Amino acid sequence: MSKVRSNRFLAYAVWTAGSLAVFCLLLIYFAPRGIMLLAERRFTNVPAVTNEGRAPLNSMSHVDRFPTADDKLIVRPNSDTFYSSGWYDLSRHSWVMTIPASDGRYYSVQFNDMFTNAFDYAGLRTTGSSAQTIFISGPLWRGEAPAGMRHVRCPTRKI
Repeated sequence: MSKVRSNRFLAYAVWTAGSLAVFCLLLIYFAPRGIMLLAERRFTNVPAVTNEGRAPLNSMSHVDRFPTADDKLIVRPNSDTFYSSGWYDLSRHSWVMTIPASDGRYYSVQFNDMFTNAFDYAGLRTTGSSAQTIFISGPLWRGEAPAGMRHVRCPTRKI
């Protein structure tokens, strides 16, 4: 193989490997965001709160029955768990969530950012069963949480 052909082959191999690496990094970074944008649209594209897990942006929906095999909104839901969900825009406002006392019963509240990362959690095992109030803010919010509230800062503008 001539030196010119060898250099061209090496340049092509480096360019191909670099392009593949950039593609993989973009896929790893943007795929979760795309999944969350699709899920947000699926959960919030309704005019009013439903009891099937859907609610407009900045609203909470509670499902008042156990899921069945026909429920497809959440992939593989537990058959013995009640679900609630809400999508909140934190770009302009902070939100306050009040969790009533659970009298020792198990519950969990998971906070996910728009890259599918669970960045905080409230539940029997971590925060106990007494009533609590959580102040949820976006990444640009500055200040102190009101007295008596636990501050949860979301790393993205939507939760």
